[in-house]
Amino acid sequence: MSNVNNGGSAIFRYYLIIFMAKKTLILSLVYYPEFVGGAEVAVKEITNRSLKGSFDMVTLLGSSNKRFEVVGNVRVFRVGFYANNKKLLGKIFFNLQKYLFPFMAYFKGSALHKENKYEIFLVYNGELCRFWCVVFKTSF
Repeated sequence: MSNVNNGGSAIFRYYLIIFMAKKTLILSLVYYPEFVGGAEVAVKEITNRSLKGSFDMVTLLGSSNKRFEVVGNVRVFRVGFYANNKKLLGKIFFNLQKYLFPFMAYFKGSALHKENKYEIFLVYNGELCRFWCVVFKTSF
């Protein structure tokens, strides 16, 4: 029973740090409005309930072809190349850029970090990005 309480308090401390942070960079493969899933809803709820601070996100460019947009409290920077997900060739390109996303996110994130000096880095939907997030955090 004590493990549940310790885990719950650790999660509470984790989200408290996020809520109180001034600048946060989020890496996620996909985000609103093109894709809606569990991680996207979680990020949107966390950022909407934040007490203060700014959130920037680096995610894949989808079929909307918008490189920058603001969704709620999040400034979304999209990287990659245009891929119409409804056509076969577009699906192939979209899947290809999933594997290239860690590299593109690292370069875009480092450029954004030089401007904004982020305090927290979050990674959603990107097992490959976790390694780059560690490299990114130790290099700055």
